[in-house]
This record gives sequence, C-alpha cells and structure tokens, in this order.
Amino acid sequence: MTIKRVLIWGLVLIGLGVFFSYRLTRVPSSLTVDEAAFGYNAVLLSETGYDENGRFLPFFVLSINGQDWRQPVTQYMMTIFFKLFGASKNKLRITSILVILATLVLIYYLAKMLLGKISAISVSIIYLTIPIIMIHSHLGLDNIMPMPFAVLWLIFLFLAERNDKDIFLLLSGASLGIGFYTYKGMRAIVPVWCLVTVGYMLICNRKDFRKFLIKSLYFGLGTLPFLGIIPLLQQKFAGAVFDSQSPQVGSIYNLFYAYLSSYDLSFLFVEGDQTIYHSTGRHGMYLLASLPIFLTGLYCILAEGRKEERLVLISFVTGPLLYGMVNSVHRASRLMALIPMFAVIAGYGFKYFWESGQMKRLILAIIISLMIVNYVDFVNYYWWKYPHQIEQKLSEPIEDSYQGLSRVAKEKNYQPYISKAIFTADGESAKFYEAAYFDQPVAKWEDNQALPNRAVLLTQRKEIEGLEQLEVNLPKYYLQVKK
Repeated sequence: MTIKRVLIWGLVLIGLGVFFSYRLTRVPSSLTVDEAAFGYNAVLLSETGYDENGRFLPFFVLSINGQDWRQPVTQYMMTIFFKLFGASKNKLRITSILVILATLVLIYYLAKMLLGKISAISVSIIYLTIPIIMIHSHLGLDNIMPMPFAVLWLIFLFLAERNDKDIFLLLSGASLGIGFYTYKGMRAIVPVWCLVTVGYMLICNRKDFRKFLIKSLYFGLGTLPFLGIIPLLQQKFAGAVFDSQSPQVGSIYNLFYAYLSSYDLSFLFVEGDQTIYHSTGRHGMYLLASLPIFLTGLYCILAEGRKEERLVLISFVTGPLLYGMVNSVHRASRLMALIPMFAVIAGYGFKYFWESGQMKRLILAIIISLMIVNYVDFVNYYWWKYPHQIEQKLSEPIEDSYQGLSRVAKEKNYQPYISKAIFTADGESAKFYEAAYFDQPVAKWEDNQALPNRAVLLTQRKEIEGLEQLEVNLPKYYLQVKK
C-alpha cells in the first residue's frame, strides 16, 4: 500500500470516527447495565489485573452481582484501551467505534476481492449506513464484536483457496475460534459456520478427497485451541460458555418460527429490534431503501454466482439456524455477525445496476437518492428525537454528578463521600463511575451520619443541617460540604 493510500485511509477513518462520535455520550445519555459492567471491570483489570470478584485476569468475568458473564474479547479490548487512555463513558463507547472502523477496512478488502474496487466502495457505504451500526457505535457492548472475525473467516478461507496455502485455513479456523468468545450468540453461529466451511472445502476439492481431508485438518487445527478448551472453561467458569439451562427445541414449528423471524422483512427493514436501546422502533436493522439492491444481489448470486459468492449467501442464510433452539425472535442485536454478508450481497446488486447500461444506472441513482433520504431521516431521528424516547427506559444520567464530586474533592482537597442510598440505586453505573473517576473507593454516607471537616458529599438531599450546598449544576444530585 502506497503512502498516498495510507493517508487517504487515515483521513477517511478519522472523519468517520468524528462522525460516529457525534453526541456519543448523549445518545443514549445513560449507560445500560451491561455497558457499566464491562466498564467497571475494565477499569479494575487495567489498574490491578483483578476483576470485581478478586480473580486475576480471568478468562470470563462474572458481573452484575453474579448474574452474568462478560465475554473476554470485548472485556480485554476495553481493558487495554483504558490502560492506554484512561477510563470514562466516552472512552468506553469509543471502543465500539474502533471495532466498527476495523470491520470497515476488512469488509472493503473482502468486497474488493470478490467485486472489484468500485463495488467495494459501495459495499463499504452500505455497511456504514446500516442503522444498527450507528446505534451500536453509541453502546459499549459486545454485540458488534463478532463482525471483524466473521469477515476474517471469509477472507482467509478465500485466500486459502485462491493461493492453495493451508496456513490461511489455520487463520480462518482461528478467526471463528476467537469469534466464539466475542458474543454469546456466536455459540449458536460458529458451529454452523464450521460445518459450512467443511462443506465449502468439500466442493472445492471434490475431485481429490485426500486434499479435502488435509485442508479440513488445517481448518480444524485453527479452531482447536479455542473450542478444545471448552470443557475446562465450563469446569472453571460454570455457565460462562453454555448456560446451565439447556436449549429447548420444542415443536418443529416453533423452531422454524424463531429461525425465519431472523429474515422477517418488516423486522429487518422497518421495525428493528424489540429492545428499545437496540432500535428506534421506526427504522429497521437495515435501511429500507437498501432493500431493492439487496434483493437484486440475492437474485444475481442465485442465478450466476460463483462458489465464493454463494458461500457468502449461505453463511448469511445459515448463521441463525440454531437460534430457534434459544427462542431468539426479532432480536437484531443478536444478528450483527450477518451484517458483513448483507453488505456484500447488496454490493452485488449495486454491481448489477452499475454494469447494466444507462437505464439501470438511472434506477441505481434513484435507489441511492432514496438511501440518502432514508439515512438522513434515521440519523436526524436518532440524534434528536430518540434520546427522549429512550430516557423513559434507562436511568437518569449520573456521570456529571460523579465527575463533579471528583473534581471538587481534588480541587479543594476535600474527602469525598457518596450517599449510600444513591450509590445502591445507581447500581453498576455507580461502580463504573467510582472506579473511573476516583483513585480509591469513596466512603459511603448514611442519613444523619456525622461528616468530618473538609468533606464533600454527593446526595439527593437539597438541604442537610450543618452542611452547605455548593452551587454546582448537577443533573440529578447535590453537593454538600462541611468546611
């Protein structure tokens, strides 16, 4: 890659980083409980190497009062980022933007391999304008983490076939192996994609069964370090890999209902995820205006696609095959590993219109215009109207209050205190902000407890006898001092 291309990519990524960072801490204004749990343990691990349970660099972190396990890829990415740049709500969510930008580079490379440069640019734009990408750029969660590893799986698989180098099969298997630990939903997707890979290699080497066996062995060796340790992890971190509750198959109709719901067009292109902080409720997982080029791409691959294109389609179709066993219905946030495949399939639709004469280029221009209008409508709604909609579901923003307490305590050299009642009510977010903005745990104050001189208290009470309220503009609480 030339210096010119590096500079262009650098400017593009910086510009996109600024774009996705707009209103990063305001939409939504509060952390979800999972964001706070990731952030809290990332702070602890970055500072001491121990998680909230006193375990030293554990493979999985048990969080939210022992109710849920943090997945290691996201947890340790945040840990490294906090170690390098410090912790805050802003930096917690920036890690998601970095994943999105890294996936962009990989998607462009994959699309260029399959479609050429111009269509690869279109695939990249389709990917960037997917509504749920914007939504998850503003959430410090692990739902987006499977995407880069899903793309790497395909890239290495295609490189192995094109160059006849088995080292790429090792890397392809390792990509899926790592992807297994990016998000809980990948427990159901990775086994299916492993079988899809074996089937693809069988088709590619159908005339040489011995070669097929060797290639399958290399791919298996790539996954082995990650899948082979599952029994040990299950023993040491019970329920972290697979929940103690076994999957329920139920009737064949329920199984297919849950699977087919993943391809319900009204859900994918209009309604979006059932969970309010994964969807605006009026914009689908994908842009509605992108549906024509996606369906066209689907037709092109079925009609005349090569085995590589058909593998992309098969991976898109088979990904949630086992989701029916866990009754996952209309949960777009659990389908984000399929986004790269969607973008590439839509890219085939773009290529068809682009290369099919003046009239179809005119149709393409109309579709692109509609996509621009659709995306502007989504972004405008997401940035300005959606925050009021989601505020009813999340707790009130409290970051400024904890930051204000920290700032006043340091500036005036006062001993900080936090009301025990509000610290308990703020839950995981309180733990994260305390760990992020204070060098050590803050003393907890109970009503009517005496405070020493030179103390500052964060409280929900506007007036407390013997204390003086500081004129600090906080969104929810008050600062009281004893001089």
